[in-house]
This record gives sequence, structure tokens and C-alpha cells, in this order.
Amino acid sequence: MKLSPMHLVFAVAVGVAPAAPVMAGQQDAAMGWDGQKARPIPVTPSKVPPQNVPVMIAEANQAQAAQSTRMLGVCHPAPNNLYSLDNVIEPIYMSRAYFDVYEHKNVTAPGAITILQQPKHGLLRLVTEADRGKLFDSEAGPLKPDAGLYAYLPDQGYDGKDSATILVDFGGGLKVQVKYYFQAVSTGIADNWVETYCSKTGPYWKISSPSTPAATTRVRRNG
Repeated sequence: MKLSPMHLVFAVAVGVAPAAPVMAGQQDAAMGWDGQKARPIPVTPSKVPPQNVPVMIAEANQAQAAQSTRMLGVCHPAPNNLYSLDNVIEPIYMSRAYFDVYEHKNVTAPGAITILQQPKHGLLRLVTEADRGKLFDSEAGPLKPDAGLYAYLPDQGYDGKDSATILVDFGGGLKVQVKYYFQAVSTGIADNWVETYCSKTGPYWKISSPSTPAATTRVRRNG
């Protein structure tokens, strides 16, 4: 199955050979593993997007400074019509990449997903077999039951920014909040989507971690 430009960039960004994210029995780019054994996701410093880019408004106080929340920001443009693989997001894969890139941990446990915040201008829902031939190829292999793929479906015709927050919990205190910053667009997603929509942040970046709690100063939202 042909990958969307975004899935190709994410796979390259974390050092994984691109592969179809929803096919069982093949390397799963969406999950960062091959279905049998978790794969390390090596990243060289040059491939890691800037971590200090202002991307959200944080009204921090002493209580916030003491928290130990892992939070990852992800920039993701998505079509507002003719929904496709470009609308699919991969929170479990991105959370595993967080641990590999920022904490040098190879997390292999299944991830439990909780949607903490739905988008305001669309719907975030689980990708299922009913999406075959719509969001992914009709000839693709069966969806992995633990893939945890979701689709962001902007309101038809809505052009603009949106966001959603997903918690991925691997157990044992290993959990990440993935904050998706969506850009709903009416045009197709070209290969240069990072430069077009995510030039200030890159495709993903660390917002906070146990060693560097959430921002303690007020920063301006990107864009």
C-alpha cells in the first residue's frame, strides 16, 4: 500500500524504513515494530525537530512546574474533504518514538488510548475495517487489533487550525500525552507538507517531560 507523504516523513524522521502502517505481517511503520518484536527507533540529533519552539499557551504556576507529564507535540495537516490516509494519526507509534528519542527507552508494551480532548472543528475516531477502501486501500491486509490508529476528520469545508489531545498509557508509569496540532486544508497534502504547514516546529517536538516539566513561562501559540 502506498504511504501518504506524512507517514513517509514520520517514518524517516524516526529512522524507520517506510512501510504500510496498517498491514499485518509486515513491518508496521505506524507502530514501529514488525508484529513480533519491537524495533528500536534510532534518531540522530540532526533529525530531531527543535524542542523550544513556541507552540502553545502555557499559564504555569508552581503546581504545574512540579508535575511530571510527558507531552509530545505533533503537527498534522489533514484534508477537509475526500478523507484518506492523510487523515490518519498514529498516537501509539508517536508515543513509542517519544520514549526512544527523548528517554532512550525501547517500549514494547501495548498502549491503552484515552482521548482527553476532541477537536473543535471535526471528529477524532478509531480507524476500523469499515474504513477499508476509504481511509486505506481495499487490498491492504487486515488491521492489527492493537494498532490504535485514529482518524481526524475535519468538518467538511473547514479551513483552519484545530487540536486534540490523546493519552497513551503503556503501564508502569510509562505514559505520554500526544497533543496534535491539526491544519484542516481543502487542497491535497504534498510531499513538502512539513515546509508548508510545520516549518516552525517540524513534524513533532517535546513539550514536556519528567525532567523538564511543562513550560514555566508564558509562550505564544504558533501561527
